[in-house]
Amino acid sequence: MGVLTPAAEADYRDTRYEEYRVFALRVTVFGALLTLALWLRDYASDPVGAHDTMAIRFVMAGGVLIYAAALWLRLNRGLALLAAYVALVVIEFVLLLVWARLAGGYEAGFPGYLYIYLLTPLMVIPFSLAEVLPAIVLIGVVPNLQVAVGMAPGFPLVAFNVLVWPACAIVVFSLLEYDRLVRRLFVARREVQELALKDSLTGVGNRRYFEERAAAALAAASRRGAPLALLMIDIDRFKDVNDRHGHAAGDDVLRALAGTLSRSLRGGDSCARLGGEEFVAVLPDENREGAAATAERVRGALESLNIGTGGSEWITFTVSVGVAAYPGDGSTIPVLMQRADARLYQAKEAGRNKVVSAG
Repeated sequence: MGVLTPAAEADYRDTRYEEYRVFALRVTVFGALLTLALWLRDYASDPVGAHDTMAIRFVMAGGVLIYAAALWLRLNRGLALLAAYVALVVIEFVLLLVWARLAGGYEAGFPGYLYIYLLTPLMVIPFSLAEVLPAIVLIGVVPNLQVAVGMAPGFPLVAFNVLVWPACAIVVFSLLEYDRLVRRLFVARREVQELALKDSLTGVGNRRYFEERAAAALAAASRRGAPLALLMIDIDRFKDVNDRHGHAAGDDVLRALAGTLSRSLRGGDSCARLGGEEFVAVLPDENREGAAATAERVRGALESLNIGTGGSEWITFTVSVGVAAYPGDGSTIPVLMQRADARLYQAKEAGRNKVVSAG
């Protein structure tokens, strides 16, 4: 299955919570209704004692609805998980009070206890096993604590532990297997999404990747009042490379450009192949002068490359680069691309192998 990076793990947990939140909400509401409906079982076993259990059943349902409300209000994952724990603790602590008020005592109500184990795994599906494991254990621990402090005299503790802990183990195993399945699906979908945003030849982003990253970077720059720069890069006389050395050699040139460009950028920068021999780079928090310096560094590095053809010849090539900067050259990505592209062609007309950042 593979180990997720800390950032990917956080993304996995947030994504899982969002995707299964509504499902868990429906199950939780059903659980609250079932909790109330169990009063009918109280009444069937002891009509007199059931009058004393009605209020307790409402308290139990109220605890469950706290969790339902957290899911419905789209609270963050941490608060929703806390609400789930509150719901379980409320149910656990008052459940023994229900049994104590029925004529049959604990023996009358105990068989219905295991319904908690049927619903809990479905209610906590939005969370990872590590997050909910303490809750599963808590279900079995609380009655033991209640007996230990004298809150449940006569409670059949041995029978309880014999039945509940195997059930607990089954639930944990089920959640573990489910967690593995959901993780596999998450990783597979993540890989598909990455492939959909990657240029298959060069390994850098494709046009869709550029559009998404550029839009996000520009929105962030606008919010913070920060600069942003864009580089348009085009290989000079690329058709001559293909005509003289073949398309395989041309592909090597494209890969060399992509690799050099990626290595020349900072961690927060991004680059993509727009198509053919044209590439683009987005530089957040970079002004015109800094972007021009980066472009010049890339141009010089590419000019000094020698790419082998498998024979006695070596391929050298140059690029022309146009630079545009936000906000001076425009406030949208299409406008910035237009300005950078115009300067790219200025560089071509000025003799190629140049960087143009103004004019």
